[in-house]
Amino acid sequence: ARLKQQSSAAAGTRGWGVERIICKSNDDLRQEVFIMQLIYFYLEVFQKETLDLWLQPYRILSTSKSTGLIQVLDNSISLHGLKKNPDYPGSLGGVFEQVWGAAGSEALNEARRRFAQSLAGYSVVSYLLAFKDRHNGNIMITNEGRLIHIDFGFVFGQAPGNQFSMERAHFKLTQEYVDVLGGRDSEMFKYYVEMVGQGLVAARKYATVAITLLEIMMFQSEFPCFAGGAAPRALRAFQRRLMRNLTDDDIRRKARQMVDQSLDHKGTRLYDRFQLFSNGILP
Repeated sequence: ARLKQQSSAAAGTRGWGVERIICKSNDDLRQEVFIMQLIYFYLEVFQKETLDLWLQPYRILSTSKSTGLIQVLDNSISLHGLKKNPDYPGSLGGVFEQVWGAAGSEALNEARRRFAQSLAGYSVVSYLLAFKDRHNGNIMITNEGRLIHIDFGFVFGQAPGNQFSMERAHFKLTQEYVDVLGGRDSEMFKYYVEMVGQGLVAARKYATVAITLLEIMMFQSEFPCFAGGAAPRALRAFQRRLMRNLTDDDIRRKARQMVDQSLDHKGTRLYDRFQLFSNGILP
């Protein structure tokens, strides 16, 4: 309000607003811009298919090979930041009950539903685009209980440690996430698994468009994920993940298998422990 009042040019102008941004230097954001375009694309796919899966794109502007601007995500905090708060109750499920009430309350059920929708959305895109480096500094949670993934420096086959990467799961699905949903036997967990299947079926339906986008962007690309002759390998792996040769029912069965394989995966736990000991990021 103060800035608007002081700016005579902006005062009273419709659509005027203030955005917080992060100014980055010595960092090439062009790959991040591309990944965000794909997240926008899959959000549109889910919306066209009237699915409940939730994603939160945000704006990234690459101004040169080494500088850029990133929109700050309001009303959110990293899971690491949440867990290091002195008032943290000891578990993510405890936070949900602290904020939205005890088990069985309508407010908690709605918060769990929002969490499940965001978890499913990011499970699908994490699998398709092969997100890695998924520690709790790179995963945000909003004040409505939704997850948001950020920082896409390792995608499409890239990973910290390269061939020695610990992150072998299809996507990050910790026991703590499942506990938030009410456990493996809960209706909310079944809802999450169903949405992952629906999201993968929808992604397969628009596979040709996604593959074309990838082929265009990898042509003479300087993106790290396509560097050093990695582009053809990344494209073939992406096509396999789209499962174009499977029926819808086969994809849904595959989704259930992927959830079972990813849940509390040993590699996920090892990578979280590595980040704790090397960078102090809480698991």
